[in-house]
Amino acid sequence: KAIRHELRNPIIFIANNAETLRHIASNKDELKLINNILLSTSRMKSLLDGLLDLSKLHRKQDNLNIEKLNPKEEVLYVLNDPAIHEKIKNKNIQITIGTLKIRDLDGDRIRAPSRGESQLYSLGVHNVDIHLNADKLLLSVCLSNIITNAIDFSSENNKINILIKQHSNDIAIEVIDEGKGLPPYLEDKIYDSFTSTERPDGTKSSGLGLSIVKTIMDLHSGKVRISNRPRETGVIAKLIFPK
Repeated sequence: KAIRHELRNPIIFIANNAETLRHIASNKDELKLINNILLSTSRMKSLLDGLLDLSKLHRKQDNLNIEKLNPKEEVLYVLNDPAIHEKIKNKNIQITIGTLKIRDLDGDRIRAPSRGESQLYSLGVHNVDIHLNADKLLLSVCLSNIITNAIDFSSENNKINILIKQHSNDIAIEVIDEGKGLPPYLEDKIYDSFTSTERPDGTKSSGLGLSIVKTIMDLHSGKVRISNRPRETGVIAKLIFPK
């Protein structure tokens, strides 16, 4: 905590002074320069926090507080975070949450058409209670990251679907957006530290979010999968926990 405090202090000092100057700026050029300083300090703070959190995670393996959790309740908790709620409201994004328990029926499947093609769907039971074993705080970090990404890369009035699926061997939380999708050059290094792409509003993140998510999922012996939707624009972000 002391190290975090000492490293953040200069950034906060610069940001506070820039904020003061913003209120007394005399013309648009000055205001633009000050806003650039504020954006840079915000990104520096995010980058610093991410690096410190990542370092802390590598030391946490033997100190996980694993408990039985309802993933739907954890998703709702994250969605009700004031900052995330404000993002959803500002873009008028519609979010749906569903649960699905996949039945083990010896591989039986039903076939449904999708844009002229056939796709295999597992038979399942909808809207059921599903539980997983995870560290509550770290699960919240993962959910917050992939949900925030989905919102940031969505346009106004887009939809985001969140599906919680229980299979025979694992439980998956999927966040599916209608954004522009992953550019090809990022597909192989999406989990690398400092890897980021520009949001629709022109901003960029620290590039540490998915690296942190991957570290957390590794601690849970789970997986994170980020991929483009196969037949539509957008991304599927999936957290997979072992049963």
